[in-house]
Amino acid sequence: MYDIIIVFVMKKITTINNAIQTAINNIASRAVKPMQEPDYNAAVAIELPRLINASGVFPNVQFGGCFIHQSPKATFSGKYNNPATCEVGDLLAICHDVVDGDDRYNAALIQWKILHRGVEKITGTALNQLDLYEHWPKFKLNCCNCLFDILPKTVTPGAQYGLILPGVPADLYCSIPLISLRAENSPSFARFIINLMKWQTGRPVVFNGIHNTADGWSSLVEHLIVASLTKRFNRSNVKLKDVSRSAQDFLKLLVTDDTDKEAIKMPVAEKDDGAISILYIEMAKDKKNNRNRTVNK
Repeated sequence: MYDIIIVFVMKKITTINNAIQTAINNIASRAVKPMQEPDYNAAVAIELPRLINASGVFPNVQFGGCFIHQSPKATFSGKYNNPATCEVGDLLAICHDVVDGDDRYNAALIQWKILHRGVEKITGTALNQLDLYEHWPKFKLNCCNCLFDILPKTVTPGAQYGLILPGVPADLYCSIPLISLRAENSPSFARFIINLMKWQTGRPVVFNGIHNTADGWSSLVEHLIVASLTKRFNRSNVKLKDVSRSAQDFLKLLVTDDTDKEAIKMPVAEKDDGAISILYIEMAKDKKNNRNRTVNK
């Protein structure tokens, strides 16, 4: 039985890896310059969801995404600079499931780094982001005057570096924050996705409103979702009159069958301060949650 499970998981990882390489090739075929971090981010946010959905390997799961060319920036009193400014991340990966009737969310921030030789030491201004991911000092986002205070003040699987090994094919990996990033022995991005779906990486999120100060991590994730998808869906031809502007309902628009699919597939290429690209995994496609049951009574 254990061997069967291993084979089943490896099949999923292989499928995602193949989809990642196809997604990157699709973006690269349209690029006029050598691929940079935003191009790989676009491949993951735009191309990858539809390719995984089309594979049929995840029949009860829907993948969706939204690409935004800008990343939100944090300002704080840092170890290396004061004030220090850095990106919060390039990509927000978030997974939703329903367990025993209750919504569960799991999320991780990803910052992409190209490693031309498979290893890179973080230096210069990039040390500010390492400081953020290692110590989580109180910080403000460039799009608002909101102060975020995330606990614990240490490295967590909620913020990771995405490692890019360019080539044909290109390979993507994930790493915990370290001053020396190395692709060797790091899990693949495909493995990261599987582990996120199994709650074996990432950090749980509880949505209680973006001004919930009891949980700084959840407040940050909810703020990023609302800021990003408000701009995304206000800009596209999608009917929003019956949709609340909550993080949960905005996320479901990325995978819903009831809105304009072509509008949802279109990338957001504008530079939006405070917005972030999103990879969304909906695992509760055919499940009922307590919130819906209460509404239907």
